[in-house]
Amino acid sequence: MPCGGGLPRTKAYLPEQRSPEADAALRRLNLCEAAGDFEGFSVEAHAARHAAYYAP
Repeated sequence: MPCGGGLPRTKAYLPEQRSPEADAALRRLNLCEAAGDFEGFSVEAHAARHAAYYAP
C-alpha cells in the first residue's frame, strides 16, 4: 500500500477524514504495517521511483 506522505503522517490523517473509506484504509494500513510491508519504506525513495517512471 503506497504511503507517499509517510506512515505516521498518513495514519494521523486518515482518522480525521471520518469516512468509512478512510476507516477501511487505516485498518488495511495497520495490517500492512504489522506484516512488515513498510520495513525499509522511505518517502524519498518512493517519490524518486515515481519521478523516474513518469519523467520524459
